[in-house]
Amino acid sequence: LPLSASDHQRTFDYLVNRGIDEEIIKGCIDQHLIYEGVTKSPTTKRLFHNVVFVGYGNGKAQYASIRGIQSDYKGE
Repeated sequence: LPLSASDHQRTFDYLVNRGIDEEIIKGCIDQHLIYEGVTKSPTTKRLFHNVVFVGYGNGKAQYASIRGIQSDYKGE
């Protein structure tokens, strides 16, 4: 999984702007279902912030879907 950012403010703001209720976002963050991931470009060394949606199976993270906060990036 991508490394976690020190806080989740960008993720929170992004999801609120997408129309998701603040309490739902807070609950998902508290349950570790979503978080703000940070990745570094290997060529430019620029940091990218993404929302990471985590899927669990047998109590362990087994899947992650990633959506860019700053761009239209999508990944798994």
